[in-house]
Amino acid sequence: MAVPPPANAWPKLVIAAALATGSLSLLAWAYAHADTGYLAASEYTSFVYAALLGWMVFGERLSPWTVAGTMVIVTACLYSARRRPAAVAQPEVP
Repeated sequence: MAVPPPANAWPKLVIAAALATGSLSLLAWAYAHADTGYLAASEYTSFVYAALLGWMVFGERLSPWTVAGTMVIVTACLYSARRRPAAVAQPEVP
């Protein structure tokens, strides 16, 4: 059986759950309101955030391959964002 976490861990768990719920709600809202192709490309930036947080919070070393991969991801996302024209809302015809 699972052992419940100690009482002093519950506030952190509640905060983590709230942040996860909020981020997934915002992601669902974004997919409902924007171009899926653009959002799918920008989701790859999560690897960049994971590498940066690992370095800042846990002191992990970033290898040259990680930095190079991060640069490729950011460059591709910027290229994709600038390449796609903004969607123009079409007026509804009754």
